[in-house]
Amino acid sequence: DESCQVLIFTAPLFVFFIGNFALIQLDSFFKIYETDKRKRVKENTWKSKSYVICTTILHYFELCKMEKIETKDIIAEQNELLSYQNEFGQPYSATHLIIIHGQLNSIFNHAVRFIAYSLIRRGSLSNGVRGI
Repeated sequence: DESCQVLIFTAPLFVFFIGNFALIQLDSFFKIYETDKRKRVKENTWKSKSYVICTTILHYFELCKMEKIETKDIIAEQNELLSYQNEFGQPYSATHLIIIHGQLNSIFNHAVRFIAYSLIRRGSLSNGVRGI
């Protein structure tokens, strides 16, 4: 089947790229994320996003390779954030915890799009699957 040949040809490129991409540490990917996203939001919005990412997410995950971050690691980070108290004994507000989680989701969603865009640029996905 011709469509199977396209998938078989595409799969090794996909695995190869994901394999290389997954070796990136989260702090290194944040630089890519910043380059891609900073110009798309207002400066104050970027400062807020960057502050949340740098003080909470990167503080916890900065040296972790993206492929190594699992659900259990995110739950552990969330539990640490839930137990955090500042010098006045105040925890993070529920709204702030939601913002932190949203930023982490945003980074990982961008990583997924980053992989897809790179595959499209290489022609792996732009050719499509024939017969559909």
